[in-house]
Amino acid sequence: MVVEVKIEGLEQIKKDLKKMSKEGQRKAAQTATSKMSGVFKREILSQAPVKTGKLKRHIRQSVTKGRTFQGYQGKIGLWTKKGKDKNKDFPFYARFIEMGASGHEIKPKNADALSFDGGSFSGADHPGVAAKPFIRPSFNSKKGEALRVGTKTFVDQIRKYWK
Repeated sequence: MVVEVKIEGLEQIKKDLKKMSKEGQRKAAQTATSKMSGVFKREILSQAPVKTGKLKRHIRQSVTKGRTFQGYQGKIGLWTKKGKDKNKDFPFYARFIEMGASGHEIKPKNADALSFDGGSFSGADHPGVAAKPFIRPSFNSKKGEALRVGTKTFVDQIRKYWK
């Protein structure tokens, strides 16, 4: 998935940014990135299927400094809080909600049989899970709005930290 952004007058923007303090540049970029990723997070939360509510509780947002590029990146995803979390594997299983899973056979690993519902079985056929995508459609529907929000925020932050 590639999102292309064309900015005209980039040389003038570079000259103007050099006039700002390093702290102002950092805060402007970080705030704009956070606002952009917030647009996606709100849409993902509104589109997420709700059965128990655990999926929505694990959707998180963070902004980190780029390691391989100069700038910041916003991340929205499923992860658990550090510490004692009973659902630490939930983000792994949430992938199957988004992508679905094909039917497969379940065989016992550490015993001769599977046991559930009061019976013992040598194996079981899992019918699979239909995909219920909510992340990609959320991204596709809100990328224009996120770009507008990020651009406006960035310009507002430049005006705020201009010195």
